[in-house]
Amino acid sequence: QGWRNVESSLRGLAALSAEIPVLAVLVPYLAPAAYERWGFERYHERIDAIAREAGLPLLDLRADFERAGLIDRGPGEDPIHPGPAGHGLIAERVLEALQRRDMLDPHRS
Repeated sequence: QGWRNVESSLRGLAALSAEIPVLAVLVPYLAPAAYERWGFERYHERIDAIAREAGLPLLDLRADFERAGLIDRGPGEDPIHPGPAGHGLIAERVLEALQRRDMLDPHRS
């Protein structure tokens, strides 16, 4: 049921994008070893495939978070909420992706 919900949500966003520009953003799970030992990359691959099938632009931030040293930061860190550095990185990458896709229209209300 979980994957059906993900598929339905991404397809709903894709349908909405026919009316207004939509960019789906995938933020990585930040727990230690999520990718090295638990195989979380398979979730990214599946979400990417679903988004592509639906025709939905997807910005996967995993590589950006890895380059910035924001994944596997150690025990005691919140594995879901990226903190100030992560939120700043998300904002920068989303803005870049929207600009690159010409999704920012200053005349749109």
